[in-house]
Amino acid sequence: MQSTTGKALQQTIDDMTKNTAVAPSPASLERWTKDMADRRNFVGQLLLDTATKVHAEAKSKFEDARFILAKMIGGLAIFVVAAIALSVSIAGFLSRSIRRIGERMSSLAAGNTDEVIPFANRRDGIGDMARSVEVFCKSAIHNRDLETEADATRRRSETERAELQQQTEAEAEARLTQATGALATNLRSAGAAIRRPASRLQYVGPPVA
Repeated sequence: MQSTTGKALQQTIDDMTKNTAVAPSPASLERWTKDMADRRNFVGQLLLDTATKVHAEAKSKFEDARFILAKMIGGLAIFVVAAIALSVSIAGFLSRSIRRIGERMSSLAAGNTDEVIPFANRRDGIGDMARSVEVFCKSAIHNRDLETEADATRRRSETERAELQQQTEAEAEARLTQATGALATNLRSAGAAIRRPASRLQYVGPPVA
């Protein structure tokens, strides 16, 4: 809906478009000038208001964008910090796991086969390392059992050999004792046999009265 000033300007424009001779009065010219100035001021104010609104909207959008960017940067920073913390935690856990496996390998090399190999049930690289150590542990236990069995067999053989040697020596001593006794008996029998003929030779007759 046009204002009074707008209607007057529109009427003047319509008269000018009819291309008819018009003899404007000074009052009409003054009113035209004033109306044009008002219209110019209105348009200028409208442009200023529009620019102000656009600036305010742009500022609001910029603030929103800056807030969103700040949130994104904050979220990214939190993610990076969390990733670093997780990496450090994982690295520390892996380091402790590897150190424990290394300590168990050292104790295994020292002959300790009784302790359980740690992390043998895991399904990752640490578990593979632990199972490899477990294989060495089982091999060490098997070798120890073989050595124990061989030592027991050796001691048993030495005991049996000593018993057999004692038995053989006892049997030899018994045979020697028996042979010595028989020899002594034979020598005594032979001595007695020799003495009996000698006594017969010395007897020549009855004594002379």
